[in-house]
Amino acid sequence: MRGRGLAGLIQKFCFNTLHSDHPEVKRARLTRAENPPAAMLTKYKVINSKAVMPFLLPDDQLEAVLNLMESRVNDLDRSKNLTILGAEEILRFFEESKSREELLSGGLLVQGWLPLTTHKSNLNLLLRRQIVWIYSHPGDSNDSASSSRVTTSCGSTQSYLQRFLSLGTPAYPIPLAEGVHRLDIDLFGNDPSCAKVHILQQLKIAVQALPAGIGIICILYADESLRTELGQLCEGVTPFHVVKEQMIMEMEI
Repeated sequence: MRGRGLAGLIQKFCFNTLHSDHPEVKRARLTRAENPPAAMLTKYKVINSKAVMPFLLPDDQLEAVLNLMESRVNDLDRSKNLTILGAEEILRFFEESKSREELLSGGLLVQGWLPLTTHKSNLNLLLRRQIVWIYSHPGDSNDSASSSRVTTSCGSTQSYLQRFLSLGTPAYPIPLAEGVHRLDIDLFGNDPSCAKVHILQQLKIAVQALPAGIGIICILYADESLRTELGQLCEGVTPFHVVKEQMIMEMEI
């Protein structure tokens, strides 16, 4: 009787409130793990999906794992220049329709399990979370987020997008286990070489801010085409089995 209990009542109340207070809202979006119930698929359509790759980095293995990953990134990839975007750069970046169209499927910015449009109010919400935004793109790009610090293209072939964006949350405590924090890294783009250097940089930033004696459960969210390459990057690292796929779904309301 899914949807007929308390959760169903809450959902009905929320939709009724949307209809009365915000009649311009016509669609509801959410995320689910793989294999959603059949009843949900009759109401929602799947508009995108991403690979979910969680792994565990115990405190006493952090340095060794980072060194292992770095050894798997070749010199050419490691030489790529990355830009950590500030608040104004982030807002300007999403004013560029080309950037949104290339990197965001359906125009949605999915941070963790939260699907958002790139309206300024949503971006300001994310900015308050102290997320680390890292961007790389061709040095000859003319878009408004260009920076002199970004001088190389991440795409080695035309089949890869030339832009790449990653979002890394601050590592935060979770009740799962004592001495473990959680880190989410969202990847936008499909170039494996870019994905590797972004992950490595996000991990380094997160580890530097960790209190002593704390390990990490890191969850990667990436384009499905990157699963094999990222699996090779993380080979030998302890997997943390939660889910394998994130589905972004939409329903007319």
